[in-house]
Amino acid sequence: MKAIFIFFLSSFLSASVFAGTIRISFNGNKNYQAVVDGRTYNTNSYSTNSGNEISLTNLQTGQHSIQISKLNNRNSWKQVYSATYDLTANAEIYITVNANGNVTSEYSNNNEAYDDMSDNSSNSAYATAMSESDYNTLYQSINSKWAQGAKLTAARNAFNNNSYYFTTDQVSRIIRLVTNEANRLELAKLAYDNVVDPTNYRDLYSIFGKQASITQLDKYIRATENNTNSSNNANIVTHAPMTDVSFNNIYNNIRRQWLPGAKLTTARDVFNSSANYFTTAQAKQIIGLLSSEENRLELAKLAFDNISDPANFRQLYDLLSTQSSRDELDTYIRDNYNYSF
Repeated sequence: MKAIFIFFLSSFLSASVFAGTIRISFNGNKNYQAVVDGRTYNTNSYSTNSGNEISLTNLQTGQHSIQISKLNNRNSWKQVYSATYDLTANAEIYITVNANGNVTSEYSNNNEAYDDMSDNSSNSAYATAMSESDYNTLYQSINSKWAQGAKLTAARNAFNNNSYYFTTDQVSRIIRLVTNEANRLELAKLAYDNVVDPTNYRDLYSIFGKQASITQLDKYIRATENNTNSSNNANIVTHAPMTDVSFNNIYNNIRRQWLPGAKLTTARDVFNSSANYFTTAQAKQIIGLLSSEENRLELAKLAFDNISDPANFRQLYDLLSTQSSRDELDTYIRDNYNYSF
């Protein structure tokens, strides 16, 4: 009788000690990984028709650490969430990573309704910008550099730091310390992965003097928002190209422009329109109307977002006479669209 009692008691204690559940759901299609108690789980391994979910059941009661990281545009993991939970018997922790990157957490015990824990200070919310005090120290450190090159290097280092998060306004103030347009564009792209309010990021357009820079940044943001997997080309959404009749009208309108500057402006407008989609062959005909290597390279970059057959895009490289231009175009596509041929 005593042996039976001990058996049931041990079974009851075992069920009580190993009764907790942690579920982590990932909405959207970006790459994340979760580290629970030191063990790594990648979302790719838990894909279902309804999305990605990591479900860990029969966990031991007590404290459990959870870190969630996102694969950024530099192909490295950037932590967006960290928390420690005290898991009790029959409890369930439900964490949701929303499509916009925000993280919410809920706690359920004994089948009670979830209690929203997203405002709990013990659970670090997604991407909190650095304090004004820390930011001012960093800003003054960059501003104190005398040479523009030193300012650029210091700003790069700040935006490359995975532990730094900024508001769009904070990013803007740092970038304005650099005067060169191309360098400003570089920093704006670099900083995007560290910003806590990406919906405001287009406010940065006001710091640029050239429409081409604004267009490049806009395409970079859109490509980043649509990015699904840096290891493949799934982030490229293709559309049906325009009909031959529509293309011929556009082509002839550009060709009729007498001055090279007018041809370039008209071609820019065509590739900047989100309503126009082209085959690589069509884009090649338009870009071929320009004789300047610099102009051809600019238009090739602009055109990629409007191409219906990106796998054939390398055919445009034939329009570029120097290897450095081809390399620059290849790097641009890889860096801005995570696309490799």
